[in-house]
Amino acid sequence: MNRTKAEVFRARGSDILKGHITGISDFLNDSPISREDPHLHKAAIPQMHATGSVSDERPDTLGRLHLQVRSDLIDKILEAVFKRKRDPKFKGRASQRSVVEDALDHYFEKSEDDAVVTGGG
Repeated sequence: MNRTKAEVFRARGSDILKGHITGISDFLNDSPISREDPHLHKAAIPQMHATGSVSDERPDTLGRLHLQVRSDLIDKILEAVFKRKRDPKFKGRASQRSVVEDALDHYFEKSEDDAVVTGGG
């Protein structure tokens, strides 16, 4: 039996809608939807059975700080990110956050070293 494209399209649409809520009364009464198993994309099936330990590379908790920075510093941050993305030794650490974290770590280490040398506090 040869079906037209319109008939095939209608049949696919009815297959998609079959077993779902048919009206507002079903929705309001919280009627159960279909008892069928959900249709999964074939690539999703291996993900469901994936086991193994989750590696957490950053055990630190992250905080959020909203601030405004001079535009010349923003340009420098973006340039550093651009350079890091092309440098293989920074693999996985080429984001804006990592550039700012490294710069702040360096700043505070230098500040602590200066305080120790001068005897200040």
